[in-house]
This record gives sequence, structure tokens and C-alpha cells, in this order.
Amino acid sequence: MRTPLFLLGLLASCTLAAQAVVKGTVSDARTREPLPFVNVLLDGTTTGATTDIEGRFTMENVKPGLYNVVVSSVGYQRRVVPEVQVGTARPVELTITLEPSAMELQEVEITRKAFERTKESPLSSAR
Repeated sequence: MRTPLFLLGLLASCTLAAQAVVKGTVSDARTREPLPFVNVLLDGTTTGATTDIEGRFTMENVKPGLYNVVVSSVGYQRRVVPEVQVGTARPVELTITLEPSAMELQEVEITRKAFERTKESPLSSAR
């Protein structure tokens, strides 16, 4: 009875040990300021994270393998970090910078009509 439980425990610990960690920081390429709320995803998986207020992210329980890391945020160009090797020996640490995207807005024209006075009706009438 003890042998099957021991083998089950050993198998579970090996499965948990075969998980890796991907962590890092994302910053603005021009100002070097950390970027909060940036999406960081492992391409082809459902694994991802969002950076905190200091631009840091952590993805735990990642299966070892070779991944493209996709990084995106509103107002910045999407970036793909190719062929990141994830293993169980030590956490993968990435330092990623994003370039601001230049967006050109179209011209807005504001017009108004001339002020027209309307005939006011009295609120009460005195007799």
C-alpha cells in the first residue's frame, strides 16, 4: 500500500518540478521609464501576464520549451522577442523595451451658429 502512494507522490513532485518561471521588466525605449499594464504573452499558448505599476511581470508554471514572447500596449509598437528558451534550471529574466507608436490624428473643425435670442415666456403673471 505504501509503494503506490510513494510512486504517486514522486510522480506528482516530478511533474511540479518540470515547470519554469519567466519574469522581467518592460520599459519605454526612449525614456527608460517602466511601463505598467503591458500585456506579455507566450505565443501559441494561453500563458501570459500583465506588468505591474513598476513594469515587472512574472509567469509561473510555464512548460519548458522554445517560445516567442509577444509584448503589446496601447500607444506602443507591438514587439515579439523571438526564440526564448525556457528551462527548469533557473528562471528566465527578460528586459524588454517598447517604442512609442506615432499616431497622426485627423483635423477636427468646430463650428457654431450665431446666438439667437428666443422670446421668453413669463413664469408668472401679475394681475
